Amino acid sequence: MQAVLATEDPLLIIARPGSGRTFTLVERIVYLITHQGVASESLTQDCHL
Repeated sequence: MQAVLATEDPLLIIARPGSGRTFTLVERIVYLITHQGVASESLTQDCHL
């Protein structure tokens, strides 16, 4: 939940497979758009597998 609510700085999530990383990223994006008023065009995601 901390990763979803952290809004001050860019966020780096390091997690093992099957740990809910994708769910966390999606929830963070939804939170930023719906509760923080962030424009979806301003969001970027960089995934390194």
